Amino acid sequence: MKRAPTQADAAKRARDARRAQLAAAFLKGEAGFGEVVKAIALDHDITQSEARAIVQSFFRRAGVVVQRTGRFLVPGAGVFLARTRKARRIANPITHDLMKLPASRTVGFRPTKESVFR
Repeated sequence: MKRAPTQADAAKRARDARRAQLAAAFLKGEAGFGEVVKAIALDHDITQSEARAIVQSFFRRAGVVVQRTGRFLVPGAGVFLARTRKARRIANPITHDLMKLPASRTVGFRPTKESVFR
């Protein structure tokens, strides 16, 4: 005999549908910060606010480590590296005058060989 669907069944179906939508966005390469937060919240049964705080905390701490040491390894994913850009001359897009752009530092990411990002 078939049992009547409950609220828990409806909630599970809604969660599964949302997971499928997020998976499709990830496969298309259209997933941004919000989609990552939603996926983490769904996977771990936490609120999106809690998931956002976790992701932001991870990147904030990774940034501090990169500033101090020049690299931050995420096992199975890759390495965040501090990169230095040389000083250069660029053209002002409005006046077309040449300007000096000073040297700067930025953060890059290099996936490892066994990375899920390759």
